[in-house]
Amino acid sequence: MSKPSLVVLAVEGLRASALGAYGAIGYSTPALDELAACGTTFEWCYTPIAERKDSYDIIWQAMHNLADDYGDGLLVTDYHPVLDQHWRHVFSAMYGLKLDPRETHATDIAEAQLAEVFTRFIENVADFSPPYDNRLVWLHTQGLAGPWDAPLELSRTQCEEDDPPPYDGLTPPAIQIATSDEVFSASAAYAAQVQVLDACVAALRAALAELPWGPVDFCLLGLDGFALGEHGVVGHDDQRLYSERTHVPVIIARADGAGAFQRQRGVVSLDRLLANRLVAPAEETPVQIASPSGAQVLRTSQWLLRRAGASSPPELYAKPDDHWEANNVADRLPEETAELISQLAPQSL
Repeated sequence: MSKPSLVVLAVEGLRASALGAYGAIGYSTPALDELAACGTTFEWCYTPIAERKDSYDIIWQAMHNLADDYGDGLLVTDYHPVLDQHWRHVFSAMYGLKLDPRETHATDIAEAQLAEVFTRFIENVADFSPPYDNRLVWLHTQGLAGPWDAPLELSRTQCEEDDPPPYDGLTPPAIQIATSDEVFSASAAYAAQVQVLDACVAALRAALAELPWGPVDFCLLGLDGFALGEHGVVGHDDQRLYSERTHVPVIIARADGAGAFQRQRGVVSLDRLLANRLVAPAEETPVQIASPSGAQVLRTSQWLLRRAGASSPPELYAKPDDHWEANNVADRLPEETAELISQLAPQSL
């Protein structure tokens, strides 16, 4: 019997904490909850680098091992810079979706741009008929980094009578020093976008179940997160490397049910997980992340070390208890801090 096909849904701007499987409360995501219930959730996966293009390059390099297991590949994306020629070593068919700019908010989830993207995903997948039984399909979307056109009524469900109104811009907010009201407003609108994504995932999985492909494994992964004021910034391009931007969800549902209701608690980088064919590495190693701004992070099972630059004072946070890096203990633990600094790779950005 041939290996099941694999469909990977890669979503930009999807922070781990947006999903119920990672502790989100306050809004309903039944499709994502069901996916976590029948799959394996990787609790502590981190994106390898903060800059968009460099992240794609690293993921492409890691994809080669995974692609070797499949007969043919399809890439569909709503973000055309992804369609670099070097992906042709992995995917025989690549399509960039052409979408009209959004001028107003949707009045229904089905009218949102993300719903249109997923409709096109489903059409392209249904038309993909390579001469092999097992296929690799990579569906890439800007997701939460793309237009925020979810129904405003959906955003308003996050607000009580005396709360600030939800953010109503179509472009994702980008605020360097956000007030508490701005953080709340952005968080309400972000929650609405996640609910749109949830409905889209439900439609995609239902469509995959109807295809005459045989067994299909399904993987949801976040390519990077989105800052919602945890360290003063709201936006997708915060390169300071705190967990709201680097901690991403990965959930894998196998066609044979293997790994259902399981949680992998080891720390792993997204590129290493892909290179290891979406299987948890046998040995846990620290995750290092760098940004073009010079920031560096080292994440181990017990600590997160961060430096804004080579000459900047280090920050040290106890993990997993200090989820949002709120209590810097570097001054109190100089030996541990020095040891972790010695493990940082030289900056090459």
